[in-house]
Formats: sequence, C-alpha cells, structure tokens
Amino acid sequence: MISRSRRKPRTTRFGSVVVWLCCTAGFLNFFPSLAEGFPGSDGGPDFSVFLESAEAQPSTRESIKILVSMTSEWSMPARSEIMLGPNLKWKSGDRVHTGHPGPRWQGEPDRAWTIELRAVREGRTYVRASYFCQIDDGYIHEMVVELPLQVDSDSVRFSEARPVRVETVRMGERFRYAGEFLVPIDGPEDVVPGDIVTRARVTYQESAHCKDCTPGRHEVNCIAFVTSRGKLRSLYFPPNQSPALVGAASSVVGRLKFEPARTKKRRVADYIRMVIQVESP
Repeated sequence: MISRSRRKPRTTRFGSVVVWLCCTAGFLNFFPSLAEGFPGSDGGPDFSVFLESAEAQPSTRESIKILVSMTSEWSMPARSEIMLGPNLKWKSGDRVHTGHPGPRWQGEPDRAWTIELRAVREGRTYVRASYFCQIDDGYIHEMVVELPLQVDSDSVRFSEARPVRVETVRMGERFRYAGEFLVPIDGPEDVVPGDIVTRARVTYQESAHCKDCTPGRHEVNCIAFVTSRGKLRSLYFPPNQSPALVGAASSVVGRLKFEPARTKKRRVADYIRMVIQVESP
C-alpha cells in the first residue's frame, strides 16, 4: 500500500497545461509526445543512497569497512546493490540489500548496513551503490552513488561520495533529476548536472505575431527540453501568461533550432529557459 497515494506527481499539472496548449494552438502535430505527460519542477530527489567510512580510525588494505545507508520520504522498501571497482575483494556484508528507508517504517531498522572489503593492491579505486524503489506500476526511483578510494601501503583514504546517476520513471518515461526540472532522457545514463560543461542553447528562433493581442512587443517565457541530438523534445509555458500570447508563441515552435548540452565525453539532453518575442500591430 502506498502511504502517499494521495500525492500526485507534479507532472500531472504541467502535463495538462501543455495538452491544452497543443489543442488550442494547433501544434500538436509538431510534438505528439507532449500529450503523454510533462516533466515537472520537482528537479530534486526525495530519496538517496550514501556511502561513507564505517570507522573513526583509518581503514587498512585488509579491512575496509563502509557504511551504506538509504533515505526516502516514501514508505515502500528500496533495494541497493554494491558494485566494486578494480583491486577490491569482498569480505562480508550484503551485496544486495532490501530495506525500508522511509520515516514511517515501524519495524526493525534496516535502512543502513555495513560491508567489509579488502584491497589486493595499491592505487585508486571506488565502490558504487545503486538505489531502486518502485512507488507503483508507473513510478520508479533510481540512483547510483560512487565512493572514491585511494589505497596506500598502510591505509585507505576516502573521498566524498558523489552521485553518478539520479533518475525517475513516470508513466513509462524516464527522466533525469536536473536540479530545477526533470529532463526526459532515452535510457539510464551516468550523468548528473555537475557533469555538464556546456549547456543547451538556442541557435535559431523567430518572433511570433499576434493580431488579437495588445499592440506592442511582448515576451513569452518558456522552458525547452532538448534531446542529445539537439531536437526539441517538449516545451513548457509557465502559468500566468496571456493565453493569446502563448498561443502565438507556440506557432513558431516548429522552427526553433538548438545545440545540445555536452559533458566532457558526449552530448546529453538538457533544458533551457528561453523567451519568445511576440509582436502585435
């Protein structure tokens, strides 16, 4: 049973706005996927998995103890799997662990556990922990966190753990948590906002025209979601803007052109805030 079943994903509200625009402005043919739901403004996750040293004293090559812990605002159980980097061997603890990270769990605490490893040689390595929680049939949380380690001859130094993937699946569509918004993506990918070195940008846009609007030059704000190939995947017009202006702005959507965002390794999907100029005689 879902303890927060009354809470609707924020995608529902935004999705209805976009569907209305599609129907009234007549540009549904440009982006039929807009009617299937829309990424909301909940760009920060309400769940996590974390890795840290389980001991106050420095670890040694023969005994590296790591505390793994999960947190969530949801009551459903979550599953975590541990993945080892090079030169590490398993000693004890759960490789795969299922626990209840939510605050409403009344049973025996099981959201944290300790694993013990050993290093077969010196050098840099890492430990990764995944997080998977299915809220319901169409709602999933996923995360992967990496803990870098430096193995020396007589000690093991821990760096700060960092997320390498934070995603959610809603109604069959996958999104990346991007800090401010959920960005639609094609599949799981090891990308977080800090990995993006060049943000997506507009390379071509036109002004729109509105014969029924107040005379003058107007600005319509919107958020464009751009694929890794530089294609416009979806567009969101925030509320409290003139429907006539938004309808006019939507008429030039099909002619927008973009350059995708990039990490150091490849092109990735991203979002961009933009302004569409609307001129009225």
